Amino acid sequence: MNPNSTVCLPYSTEQLLYQGLRNQENDAVECLYRKVYPGFRNYVLKNSGSEMDAEDCFQEGLQSFYFNLQTGRFVLDKAKISTIVFDYCKKNWQTVLKSARFRLNTPLSDDQDPESDDSFLKDTIGNETIALVKKAFEKLTGNCREVIRMFYLEAKSLREIGMVLGISEDTAKNQRHKCMKKLKEIVSDFEQWH
Repeated sequence: MNPNSTVCLPYSTEQLLYQGLRNQENDAVECLYRKVYPGFRNYVLKNSGSEMDAEDCFQEGLQSFYFNLQTGRFVLDKAKISTIVFDYCKKNWQTVLKSARFRLNTPLSDDQDPESDDSFLKDTIGNETIALVKKAFEKLTGNCREVIRMFYLEAKSLREIGMVLGISEDTAKNQRHKCMKKLKEIVSDFEQWH
């Protein structure tokens, strides 16, 4: 008998697993981990990620699912719980793939919208433009510099930025957008004068 399967014996049906998770039973969480993590780990490793990326995204996905379960936002229906948790984790990984760490290491394609924030930063990678962006960056207010530094250089999520600055994730998102707009304006002004 597989030693991994013993953890899941009390949760042989979706309903039993659901009840165990609702009752905050550690064995139910362990069962879910053993069902979902190996497949999710392989998914991340095959999609440009590392073991640590898989662990981080899995934990965040599991926390999101668990929060929704405990607050009544998730109710068991026909879908398997393991499939739902995998989807939560997959969405977290897709967010990471779109983050600064991956965006800055991906070549710029010809069909990207030059007005988007991501495209704007990728366009600044050339040596001459970097100096211009650094100069413009120094002209930003301290708060804008912090938001842009954390998001694009440290690859922090908007949620993490919000926690550091004591603001909501939505406010962090709005500030990032406004700060990028301001940075673009400053760069554009510099380009007109040089």
